[in-house]
Amino acid sequence: MKYFSFIFLGVGIILLTIAAIFVLMVQGFLAHALSANGMVVDYSYTSRGSACPIIEFTAQSGEQVRYHSNICSNPPAYRPDQKARIYYDPGNLQNVQMAGAWGQYMVSIILVLIGLPFSLVGVWLFFMLRR
Repeated sequence: MKYFSFIFLGVGIILLTIAAIFVLMVQGFLAHALSANGMVVDYSYTSRGSACPIIEFTAQSGEQVRYHSNICSNPPAYRPDQKARIYYDPGNLQNVQMAGAWGQYMVSIILVLIGLPFSLVGVWLFFMLRR
């Protein structure tokens, strides 16, 4: 039974480590990314009816870019013609991130929300089974 505590703790630590790696990847992207104000011009829809904004922005080079966001919601988080702040890689104009905690750190947030309970249950089981 004591092994369950190590399994839970191990899974939790692995998930938290992956979350930290994703945070570092986002920080690395932001270190060289440029920001721009885009405009929501349309939506694409998922099979479940969630709206994914399509954003147009002008890169520093003057090139007009159309970005299909992978951050979808129902109801839509943005209105048509609403400004949206984005960060983009000047070397790859399709490498774009929506500004904001959810748009940039969604994967890390989800992994922490799963990994932290696993870790806490593992620690709790470890100390409860020591008695």
